[in-house]
Amino acid sequence: SDSAARDALAAIDRWYAEQFARLLTALQNAAEGSQSLLDNTLVLWGNELGKGNVHSHDSVPFVLAGNVQNRVITGGTVDAQHASHARLLLSCAHACGVSDSSFGDPQFGSTDLPGVLH
Repeated sequence: SDSAARDALAAIDRWYAEQFARLLTALQNAAEGSQSLLDNTLVLWGNELGKGNVHSHDSVPFVLAGNVQNRVITGGTVDAQHASHARLLLSCAHACGVSDSSFGDPQFGSTDLPGVLH
């Protein structure tokens, strides 16, 4: 309910979004062979909390950009249905060619998150 704190957080979030956009623009504008560097890259932007004022780990937002040579499904959203973010991180590792069978505690991150990989 603290409007000054909300405004400050919005300014911080806006700054991070601007930096993310600058990075993606630079990657898109950098040629790598017949494609852009963004086409061959995977960038993950996330937050450690779903709702900062209560330190919630539910509904944590993540944004993926790039598609690692068409290994990642782009242009949509994924409803993780309260799955551990370790599954997303494992999917990112698999997209980049890492063959590990889990990320972090295998109880939470031993399968890819549906809707991320082709």
